[in-house]
Amino acid sequence: MDVPYLTKEHFIQLNDRAIRRKANRTLKRKFLDALDDSFKYPIIHTMMHTVNNDVEVRCQIAYSAMGETCWLDISLADFDVLPSVEASHNA
Repeated sequence: MDVPYLTKEHFIQLNDRAIRRKANRTLKRKFLDALDDSFKYPIIHTMMHTVNNDVEVRCQIAYSAMGETCWLDISLADFDVLPSVEASHNA
C-alpha cells in the first residue's frame, strides 16, 4: 500500500495554493513554519469532494509522533503527483 506524504516545502506550497483557491481547509503559516524540515508528513485519510465544479482532495495529515493531525484541501492535480512510500499492511 502506497502512502502519500508531504515535505515541509510541499506543505507550504500546497497550503498557499489552497489559500489562493479560498479552500475550506487551510493552515496558518506560523503552524507550517514550526514544522520539522526533515520530516515526511503522511496523508492518513482522504475524502474527494467537489467545490465550484473543481475536484479537491480533503487530506488528513499526521504532523507529530503523538498522533496529532490537521486537514488541508489539495487540488486533485496536485494530489495525483505527490510522492509516496510503500507501507506494509503488517507494520
